[in-house]
Amino acid sequence: MKKYEDIINKCIDNFTDLLLNWTTHEIGNFDKWFGLLKNVIIFINKLNTSLTEIEISEISVKVVIELSTMLYKKKTDTLTEEEIIDLKSGDLKVLCIIMENPDILKTGTSLFNDLLNKMDSNKDGKVSFKEFCKFICPC
Repeated sequence: MKKYEDIINKCIDNFTDLLLNWTTHEIGNFDKWFGLLKNVIIFINKLNTSLTEIEISEISVKVVIELSTMLYKKKTDTLTEEEIIDLKSGDLKVLCIIMENPDILKTGTSLFNDLLNKMDSNKDGKVSFKEFCKFICPC
């Protein structure tokens, strides 16, 4: 991920304010996190069109995990250990689940990546329209 550090930093800069303005309800909503993942993917596509779909999805998950960690630290930095334990089972439960189990996000993108890998017959990391059509209708 070192070679993608610049892209990751640009994403974090772009999405930090949005995340910090989320309400407690939004932080606890899985749909918001998957929506964030989708928006990070769109943002990366606009930044760098030479990345493969697989690279973009891996970078996107990394960005969301870093953003969730940053948000967690921001929400808990002035709390006692007891208050943090209460939040982990309450308002920040979904946030903690995502931070502690990044595979939740990776599962959605890995299914997509598996499908892309199957379509990518020449293994260049991109799915052309011809490859897509051949995959859909192999006749």
